[in-house]
Amino acid sequence: MKKEKRVCLTLPQPIHEMIWKTSGKLKVNYVAESLLIEFMVDPDLQKRVKNRIRDGFKRNK
Repeated sequence: MKKEKRVCLTLPQPIHEMIWKTSGKLKVNYVAESLLIEFMVDPDLQKRVKNRIRDGFKRNK
């Protein structure tokens, strides 16, 4: 049986507040939180996600 690894981290208050606002004031787990932080600080990733979402909507029409 594989042991679950848990990570505990303390975020600076401004980043925590940005996540809180960006997530629609929902509780999010640490994996989602780390992905959201990466998204917020990486403009290239933001462009790729925007293009992927736009292309997905075009395909579904």
